[in-house]
Amino acid sequence: MRNIQLLPVLLLLVTAAAAQDLPCRWDELTASDWPRALERSSRTCILPTGILEKHGPHAPIGSDLIQVREWAARATKKEYAVVFPDYFYGQINEAKHEPGAFALPEKVVWELLESTCDKSDPATDGHAGERETSVLLYMWPELVKMDSARIESGANQRRLSVPGVYTAI
Repeated sequence: MRNIQLLPVLLLLVTAAAAQDLPCRWDELTASDWPRALERSSRTCILPTGILEKHGPHAPIGSDLIQVREWAARATKKEYAVVFPDYFYGQINEAKHEPGAFALPEKVVWELLESTCDKSDPATDGHAGERETSVLLYMWPELVKMDSARIESGANQRRLSVPGVYTAI
């Protein structure tokens, strides 16, 4: 009988603990949660990107979004990251005439994506930059020491006077 009486208390504690956990989805965070979410994620965000288009007569228009949304959810179960709202803005010139498709002009898509991500310049994202570090963080996070990332700038030291040659080390 005593075990039965403890069950509601345990359920209440588990529910309270789960409710206090920080949501991964940006749209589920409160404004006061935002700084903690960025800190907990080491400013790592996931942008689930897909397009709304015909996927044959048998699959949903949002097939791409459904898949990336699930991949983002699975990834954040392994390591905390802030998940942006689904990004469905794209151009699909070859299928924009199909029922249910959503397509924007290419220029608008790129400007919107750049503004959304506000990432570093890909031309300067070289050796040990965001791209390479992101891959390592995804595959082998235990090998990356992010607290040391800003010790060196990676700026071109211009050790060679050859145009287009980058000498950072």
